[in-house]
Amino acid sequence: MKSLVLLLVVLLAACSTATPQTTPEQTREVEEIIQEVEKSAWQEIPLRNVNNGKEFTLSDFEEPVLLESFAVWCPTCTKQQKILKEYKETRTNFVSVSLNTDPNEDESLVREHAQNNGFDWYYSVSPAELTKSLIDEFGFQVVNAPAVPMVLLCPNGKTELFAGGVKDNSELTTILASCEA
Repeated sequence: MKSLVLLLVVLLAACSTATPQTTPEQTREVEEIIQEVEKSAWQEIPLRNVNNGKEFTLSDFEEPVLLESFAVWCPTCTKQQKILKEYKETRTNFVSVSLNTDPNEDESLVREHAQNNGFDWYYSVSPAELTKSLIDEFGFQVVNAPAVPMVLLCPNGKTELFAGGVKDNSELTTILASCEA
């Protein structure tokens, strides 16, 4: 992608009649744009909601998205999801997506987990491409299920990882408020 954009810049420069000079500032701006495009590409990877079979992407939503990485076998994850279920009863201006990042678990197991616990929000099994992209951006802690990692995706494009264990209602409120800052 980066080489494609740089090639485009070179071709446009070669086609102009004036001799253009690319300043270091312009080069930095192009590189920053490339990084942003590459960074947010994982938000466009198609996912399937195991609760209803509908496809979606993380970029589909206008509200903040709390993306929770989890595994069905993880009791800490289930504890966090129960807190999230309670929290969702009082706060509705965000989207919750639980993303199973265990490569040994499938849609039917994740669906059963969600249904048995009464979790009715977006649940999906992470495609390998998405798991790799998340690790590339946030490090391996993003798939360490017992640490109950959450990634906040703000409508303005800001993303932030929140790891470090179960988050209570107050911490969830603080996390979501960071989209407003």
